[in-house]
Amino acid sequence: MCLDKASFVGYLDDPNIRLISLGKFLRSLVRHVFSRRRTVYFGVGGGYLRASSKSEGWKSLIAHGSQIFTSTLGGHSRRIYFPQNVGPFDTRPGKMLASLVRRHVERIFLRDDKSVLELAHPGTTRTGDLVVLEIARDVMTGALRRPVAVAAQVYLVFRDLQGKPYRDAYLQHIRALMALLPDAKLAVQARDRGNSDDVFYREHLGTNNAVLLKDMLAEGNAIVVSVRRTAAWRAFWPACRACIRRMSAKAAPRLPILAWMTSRFTRSMRSSTGCVPSAVRCTVINFLWRISSMNCERSITLIMDGNFRRVGNKIVSPHMTYARSGARFAECFDNVVIVACSFPATEAIGESVVGDRVSFVDLGANRGAWGFVKSLPRLLVRLYRQISAASIVLIRFPGNIASLALLLCLMRGKRFSVEVVADPADYFSALAAKHPLRSIAGFVHRWTTRFAARHAVTVSYVTREYLQTRYPALRPEKMFGFSDVYLQDALFETSSVRTAECNGYLQVINTAMMHNHSKGHLILLEAMAELRRQAVGFSLTLI
Repeated sequence: MCLDKASFVGYLDDPNIRLISLGKFLRSLVRHVFSRRRTVYFGVGGGYLRASSKSEGWKSLIAHGSQIFTSTLGGHSRRIYFPQNVGPFDTRPGKMLASLVRRHVERIFLRDDKSVLELAHPGTTRTGDLVVLEIARDVMTGALRRPVAVAAQVYLVFRDLQGKPYRDAYLQHIRALMALLPDAKLAVQARDRGNSDDVFYREHLGTNNAVLLKDMLAEGNAIVVSVRRTAAWRAFWPACRACIRRMSAKAAPRLPILAWMTSRFTRSMRSSTGCVPSAVRCTVINFLWRISSMNCERSITLIMDGNFRRVGNKIVSPHMTYARSGARFAECFDNVVIVACSFPATEAIGESVVGDRVSFVDLGANRGAWGFVKSLPRLLVRLYRQISAASIVLIRFPGNIASLALLLCLMRGKRFSVEVVADPADYFSALAAKHPLRSIAGFVHRWTTRFAARHAVTVSYVTREYLQTRYPALRPEKMFGFSDVYLQDALFETSSVRTAECNGYLQVINTAMMHNHSKGHLILLEAMAELRRQAVGFSLTLI
């Protein structure tokens, strides 16, 4: 069953294989719904199983869902999929599509570990990409020729990025590259149904005579610069691919691969041509890095509950200062956005929260349960805007703002990471809180923290074992434990430390927030009372 039978010519010229159109397949199902024999259906290639946006998700769900559903009508059939690309499934139709595939497709072959984890299909077989397997076959049979050391023709293979927010910048880079490489020729990867770039070349690049890449590769030596994966693999000697598919800020950690690619590209050009033309080398390497960095700013959005103070237009905090918190994230990200509530104050206790590459989004001020309810519409609107615009979302649990952010991420289909900094069971215990809604709040925050940890991309904890046991992630490899306490190096300079002479007199110093009972001051006072009963001399200083 296929949409374009002509594209299978040369691949499935076998009398035992019958190619039929989708319409003929559906008509046959209706006619023989109760009498057809057992059948094995293969889904191959095009119409990828992915849903990165709602429109793309609905198209995939309609295209694949209708085929999968109708193939289950009557008889006992099996469905086997050989897709070239799977995921993401972030949107609602994507989740429906993934569920449909897991339920009704008995076996699916996936080409990468990320697709295996994302789909979580019980009948998965990990295998190579079909194009790579074909190239491997040609290598084994000796059909793949190593290029001779002659002057190589440079071919550029592009694709349209219609609907992408960075399409205009992409076109500008393409035109700049073509101007710097006037002798380069445009090539199309294929002219299959819905997969030809002739229209894009003609309307935007003014070229009507683009050649078919596979014909050029069969004739002689070529250097291929391609934004299409298959075209680069077809070239094989030498080839370089500018990675733009699914390239966004969330893919930024994978960008170092381009450094490896450019070095391999330069090396392969030198081996095939004897030298590397400086214009080609500089232009291609510059093009690769610029094309990969479009819309790829490494940014992170931190969502948390916190006691931030707003003094005029300045946001300050005694412990979440720029030096102690934001600056550490700025070492790894180009843009750090802290999303939290702030409360008006007249005295600036602490230091500024914002700084170089760190900004603060104010959710407003709300105290108590009634204040939270009144400000709920404002919180939801502002949180939704920040979550929608964020590249990486890191939510700090527990907290009211964190719970709202979790809800909006689930509604938005947004992936998120979690940082667990306290146990809500302790925070809302009878010793720590006296509020009449303490039990309900404790249940809600325990449930949301546990749910968030199980569905997060990664989970970090401030304990070695305790919080990990109470609020575990779905997989152990997603869990990380480390302290978020900021300690300056000067605190560890032992040369300046003097040992106090206590002479049997115990000096106890405690520093913690005192606006509620969550820090255990009552337990500390009980311990001091026990010391007095045991006639131990002591002094207690609360800071």
